[in-house]
Amino acid sequence: MNIFIPRDAGFFSVFNFLIGTIHNGLKVYPYYNRELFLKVNGTNEHFAYWSKSDNAWFDYFEPIKYNETDSNHINLDKNLPISQGYEAGSEFRVPKDSYRLMKDKNRLKIWRQSVNQTYSKYIRLTDSIETASYKSLTPNTNYIGVHYRHPSHFTESGRVYLQQYFDQVDQIDTETGTKRPIFLASDNKFGIAAFKDRYGSRINYLTYVERVDFDGFLEWAFALGQNKADHVGFIAGKGYELHHKQSQNLDFDKMKKATEDLLIEVRTLSRCQYLIHTLSNISTAISYMNPSIEMRTIEGIL
Repeated sequence: MNIFIPRDAGFFSVFNFLIGTIHNGLKVYPYYNRELFLKVNGTNEHFAYWSKSDNAWFDYFEPIKYNETDSNHINLDKNLPISQGYEAGSEFRVPKDSYRLMKDKNRLKIWRQSVNQTYSKYIRLTDSIETASYKSLTPNTNYIGVHYRHPSHFTESGRVYLQQYFDQVDQIDTETGTKRPIFLASDNKFGIAAFKDRYGSRINYLTYVERVDFDGFLEWAFALGQNKADHVGFIAGKGYELHHKQSQNLDFDKMKKATEDLLIEVRTLSRCQYLIHTLSNISTAISYMNPSIEMRTIEGIL
């Protein structure tokens, strides 16, 4: 039995480490507490999902129970040994292994179904987040889900162009003989505008979500023109994604809302019939959240 402390990483990077650890048979209880987080990690540049609660996990998920009478998560012993999820299988942790898994459709199918049993057994979103995700899609309608990430991720996924996404949408249109509605999740307004320009009223997205605006997008592009990005997309020590800025501002109410919005978007994507995506921790998570969704993986140009 361990207490699970996030690494200084994105939400779904941490989440995949957690699920992978549970899947490997270790009983861990997430403790999303910034004070202990800083003692363990030293710095906080990436993980921007805090709230005013002692354990922010409970703002987004129900307590984890390994049996019907398990109350360890609620009555958490802060002196338990610490895990940060390195016990998880490499498919949860190592991008190149995640990529190999996505490319092997037969192995992916078996893996998704197996991990979904773990996820479904132990993980429950709060009722408010779950309900909001249901309201995002029209009932009994098969959506094409699209996850368009800030292009700063080219350091891990390669250069990805909009046309590659458009080609996948158009291919599904041709295969099905219909033009299905599209649910678009994106952390930047550039992506929203580009897809609306191409597909018009077919595009559905959460209008209330805060995103990197156009000037923020240009700020990143200009910075990239002057310096090289490091392996996590930072330029001269600065991150240009929304969660990078939030991790420095420490507005806990704003962080909480942004995390709720992120989870609503991802849960909504998981309810679609198709997911068009690049390699990311979010697409890995969706693959086991809904083992029936058809994954359409876009390969970046390295």
